[in-house]
Amino acid sequence: IRLADRHVVGDTLAIAQVLYPTDVKGSGTEGFFNDTARNLFLGLALYLVETPELPRTIGEILRQSSGQGQPIKEHLQRLMQQRTEGCSHPKGPLSEACVDALMRFLSTSDNTLSSILATLNAPLTVFSDPLVDAATSGDDFSVADVRRRRMTVYVCIPPNRLADARVLLNLFFAQLINLNTAELPEHNPALKHQCLVLLDEFTALGRINILNAAVGYLAGYNLRLVTVIQAVSQLESVYGQHDARTFATNHALQVLYAPREQRDANEYSEMLGTFTQQEKSRGRSNSSGAKGGGSSHSTNESSQRRSLLLPQEFKELGVDREVLILENCKPILADKIRYYTDPVF
Repeated sequence: IRLADRHVVGDTLAIAQVLYPTDVKGSGTEGFFNDTARNLFLGLALYLVETPELPRTIGEILRQSSGQGQPIKEHLQRLMQQRTEGCSHPKGPLSEACVDALMRFLSTSDNTLSSILATLNAPLTVFSDPLVDAATSGDDFSVADVRRRRMTVYVCIPPNRLADARVLLNLFFAQLINLNTAELPEHNPALKHQCLVLLDEFTALGRINILNAAVGYLAGYNLRLVTVIQAVSQLESVYGQHDARTFATNHALQVLYAPREQRDANEYSEMLGTFTQQEKSRGRSNSSGAKGGGSSHSTNESSQRRSLLLPQEFKELGVDREVLILENCKPILADKIRYYTDPVF
């Protein structure tokens, strides 16, 4: 979050939008509680920004939402009373935006208030883990700088923690994309580097909502997305058939390997299209007659349409060949390069 007054509310709401999205599928009630939880998140986050002695972390937002041993209404009212006009706190009274957000929450009925609080806490539970809280309490780099200076950032999640880490992954990639799509490189000479976003075993990460929405325009901001999946069905199982197709279509280059599933082989073959080849057929006829008969030969040539690679041929590519489908180019059948055996690399 940028701490300048003109940015802090917008940056906070961008984070809250990842945790409590507006475009939820379901009843209108779910959308209402997401909206109100987003408002409460804003109020608590602004309070932390304006209270430097407290950690400015999502883990601290979770702790503050517990009421610190008091009912949440009493806790928030006490916080605001301590920071009114004329208070002795070094930062002075709370900002109008902070007070307004907290008051919007406090003005609801007790039943609604408890539902809002439950909605707020649901995605934040992972931050109750002391290790997660500590790991997200500081950093030594900014994802806003990936186009300003050379760096390599590794995001490694153990397989047994993938389910717990979904919220963290969505937050990380949302920050990466939001902070690096605010300004085009041609408008700022300091943005001189391209950033490769390499996602191996992409579907194991779960649904990353912002990637699905942003894949079409990332290249214009010098963010190059490379996703690795085992099969198209994996992508469809996470994003649905329509979104998976849109996601794949927005990659300018696709590298296809010998598939295992027949359905994938059929789709790959169809993607490559067809070509026309000339086929010759020869015929021979024999005849018998009073003069001893004879034989005749004929040759016919016809044009036949054929798949560039048949499904079974795709499955027989083996481990040493691959097919490249590049935007505005004919498909390329290539030998696979292994950097650890090729002297060039």
